[in-house]
Amino acid sequence: MLKQRESFKLRDHLPYALAAVTPFLINDLIDLVIVSQRAWVFWTYIVTYPIPLTAVVLWLRRFGLTTQELGLNRIPFRRLASETLITTGLGFFVTIGVFRYLKMLLPAGLVFVRPDIDEDMLLLGDMTIGLTLVAVTEELVFRGLLLSIFDRWFSSQDLAAISAGLLFALIHWSQGIPVMFATFFVALVFTWRFRVCESLYPLMSAHYFINFIGPFLNWIRFL
Repeated sequence: MLKQRESFKLRDHLPYALAAVTPFLINDLIDLVIVSQRAWVFWTYIVTYPIPLTAVVLWLRRFGLTTQELGLNRIPFRRLASETLITTGLGFFVTIGVFRYLKMLLPAGLVFVRPDIDEDMLLLGDMTIGLTLVAVTEELVFRGLLLSIFDRWFSSQDLAAISAGLLFALIHWSQGIPVMFATFFVALVFTWRFRVCESLYPLMSAHYFINFIGPFLNWIRFL
């Protein structure tokens, strides 16, 4: 386990947190100049996402933590299915409500629109391997590494959840203000469900389903 708050030193963990979050922010900047479908897929999935995953692995090794302490705890299949269903449903409910309401009140602020993928093999890889990589990586970083660090840095779990949620919203900055608000509230819901089931697996599954189904509903691109 990580050391308790009185002996916890944020500076020891900060480099790993920065290494895990910064690539997401840089990725959106690079996306502004990428117009090629293949270049976007390569940059996002081959270059960007492996960096946060590596940061998480190095963080675990540096502090002698297990994957279970990160949140990769196995749970019975029925509970996995039920928690996935609950989290997915709540995620859709919160996102639809917040996104649609704020879309009417706030300027879109949309900076980047992902290139539409019309090549069959690229689209298949994007909707399967790509979205799986997104869901797994972002949950490991924001509900795994960051939440674990913030829980021990702040005196309040609520403050830890809000801080991790704000960072999760920030990495979606290029998708506009309503999306940032929506992802923030979804992050709070995901954190709540994580504290209930103590496993990241249902969150990863729910994250994937929301990202997979969302574009078909034409109201949000990605979490």
